[in-house]
Amino acid sequence: MKKLNLFIFFSLIVISLLFPFLCMSQPKYGGTLTVGIESDIKQIDPHKGVTAIEGRIYTLFADNLVVSSKNNEPYPGLAASWDVSKDAKEWTFRLRKGVKFHNGREMTAEDIKFNMDRAFDPKTASPIRSRFIIVESVKVIDRYTVKFILKKPAGGFLALFFGGAAQQTPIIARECVKEDGTVTHPIGTGPFEFVEWKPNDHIRLKKSIHYWGKGLPYLDELILKPVPEETVRLTALRTGDLDVAFPLPIDEVAKLMKKPQKDFYFLQDATAGVYFIHFNVSKPPFNDVRVRQAIAYGINKKEMAEGIFQGYGEVLNQGFPKRSPWYCDVPSIVRDVGKAKALLKEAGYPDGLEVALTTSNTYPYQLIMGEIAQEQLKEIGMKIKLDLNDWPTTIKKMIGGDFHFGIIHWGPIVADPDLLYTTAFTPKNAYSWLTGNAYNNPPLTELLEQASATLDFNKRKELYTKAVKIIIDDAPWIFTVEGPGPFGARSHVKGLESHPNGLFAYGGGGFQYTWLDK
Repeated sequence: MKKLNLFIFFSLIVISLLFPFLCMSQPKYGGTLTVGIESDIKQIDPHKGVTAIEGRIYTLFADNLVVSSKNNEPYPGLAASWDVSKDAKEWTFRLRKGVKFHNGREMTAEDIKFNMDRAFDPKTASPIRSRFIIVESVKVIDRYTVKFILKKPAGGFLALFFGGAAQQTPIIARECVKEDGTVTHPIGTGPFEFVEWKPNDHIRLKKSIHYWGKGLPYLDELILKPVPEETVRLTALRTGDLDVAFPLPIDEVAKLMKKPQKDFYFLQDATAGVYFIHFNVSKPPFNDVRVRQAIAYGINKKEMAEGIFQGYGEVLNQGFPKRSPWYCDVPSIVRDVGKAKALLKEAGYPDGLEVALTTSNTYPYQLIMGEIAQEQLKEIGMKIKLDLNDWPTTIKKMIGGDFHFGIIHWGPIVADPDLLYTTAFTPKNAYSWLTGNAYNNPPLTELLEQASATLDFNKRKELYTKAVKIIIDDAPWIFTVEGPGPFGARSHVKGLESHPNGLFAYGGGGFQYTWLDK
């Protein structure tokens, strides 16, 4: 109820603040928009991105074949339309004609095939490859038609192209891929053209004169600056050093929203993300399910929700909140200190154990959750050392398996459960590194494979419900909480809307529609 009230509160304030601007003049062209973001990217190759901030940034300069709508549903991108065969194994996409890369060359079906072949090549080491493992081949039918032939039916296939902030499938020009396979200056077809990336300082983009979106974008230039501290981003927004700050601390925003602000306003994504604990099951102590279960019984999720989101978060036991059609009604593990201690004793740790918890201080909510977990797990005899790093370092350590267990958050709401459960909990998949590339539960894998291949929604839901029960019991991850994620903009920033996954460009919205009234 508190979360609903906060949402209504935000909505009423936003409406009252924006109403005077709705009647103003038509959008203006020109100007530079400076955006403060939570972290720098790890690298600039769009086929190798693994983090949400990378995926969001890639949408600005590289389009997908199919993109996300404002409601995170399939929306025409480079493909103007598509057809699917009766057995859901052949998906045919008809491309927009006349779309040009930023170097002026027309994009064709051959470019789609080149990109998919590159992403599927093991040498590229792209997370896209494991997402599209069901693709048997990609065939060029003619200059503007491409067909994906699948190994098995896939009712949620379209969601593979855009389903989460980190799960984008950008199309780039083959000319920007060097002979050694690297990309240092990506060339896409998006609303903005990549200019430069100075690590830990800024990413600069400029308006694309070749963009296929008629009359877009309005801005001349876009500068993205990594500002890791939420409070620093908020201060920079208030002083005018930033035009947009993304995201912002919910407690401070709630205080400011108590009265109308003249110089800036706030919006919010559907959620700040789904937070969870994940385990490296490739080595002790978390290769033992009893130790993982002890953590599950030892934490208090309600206390976490209060501490992180000031009471406005929702406790979770799975990857989808109750408002999602993919929410599965399954029992939760309730905190039981005695049960947790008994499990540790059974696993050979009667006096408890000491272990490191890896997370990032770039995201304050992750840090707060880590501190709360540290205190809670003392009661079951665990001494937790917090291993804190910036976001790129955290990801590097996790991908390299250099962690025992960690806290991370998943971008708000994925479009299809296949993109979450299958990619995380089946062997050698896109996010297997979150469990040390070692988690393998054959009955769970079989259920997820059946659900992925099923077209009927009710049948899929039944299969995913069984899968969620296994995930809760086996605890490769422990889903904890999710909550709202406010961000802000200066009053002269117009046309800015939020997206459920915080995307910077998407079907019908994004920074390409944003303009400056100053």
